Amino acid sequence: MDTYAYRFVGDRIQNGGVYDRVSWGEVNTLAPYVPLLESFAKQSGFRAFYRKQQPYYNQLRAEYQKNIDVATMKKWLEKQFPATRYNAVKVIFTPGQTVADLYPAILDWAAQRMARDER
Repeated sequence: MDTYAYRFVGDRIQNGGVYDRVSWGEVNTLAPYVPLLESFAKQSGFRAFYRKQQPYYNQLRAEYQKNIDVATMKKWLEKQFPATRYNAVKVIFTPGQTVADLYPAILDWAAQRMARDER
């Protein structure tokens, strides 16, 4: 979940300045891996892949907005927790799998790259 705190700035992955982390823990668990993720994104052409998939992501977003009543969820939260005011609701979802499902593939790629670089 801590990926939500980051943005691409050119080829760099940087904290967006709003959130330090969005997970329940005390530290941002993604921070140590940012340099490897930057390298992965650059070498794999991830940004071009993401742009090419944008119509799919837009379709998912439209379906979510059509089928999920966020306004009713917000009203429920306010009723259940009256001392807390919610002036915004952020919905975070991933298509098909969680970010945690991607970690093993990214870490395998990073380990292979590091082993290759050590030679």
